[in-house]
Amino acid sequence: MKTNTNNKVRGNGSLRLPPNSRNYQLVYYRHGKLYRESSHTSNERKARRLLQRRVAEAGSDFFVSPETRRIKVAELAEDFLRDYQLAERKTTADAKARWEHHLEPVFAHLPAAAVTSALGRFSQLLPRNPAFLRRIGFHETAIDRQMLALH
Repeated sequence: MKTNTNNKVRGNGSLRLPPNSRNYQLVYYRHGKLYRESSHTSNERKARRLLQRRVAEAGSDFFVSPETRRIKVAELAEDFLRDYQLAERKTTADAKARWEHHLEPVFAHLPAAAVTSALGRFSQLLPRNPAFLRRIGFHETAIDRQMLALH
């Protein structure tokens, strides 16, 4: 790795403490683009660990930018429902009802990137016993259709 005149190793990112802030800011590059984000901590050690993780992510194929990380499921659902309306799908009202009554209360506040892991945990907890599901008022295929909207 190249070093600059300050004897810092290039490619490791940097931490800075902005004026009038207690939290460290992470600064790193990916493909020449500068990324800055808050570490949400005033502990330098924790901030440095987070920076190392972000630099490793930036070097991988699975990088998720800070802007993308902030997108919530509710925003995606809005776009999904708007797309249904514009396409004049017959199932628009049904999709909207599923979102508002079943999915929104559970998933709306989550970051979109977290849904796949949350969905996996939820499906593991959900019993696939049709008698149990009917007893609590659901049919197994109805739950599958509602979960399909999240995929």
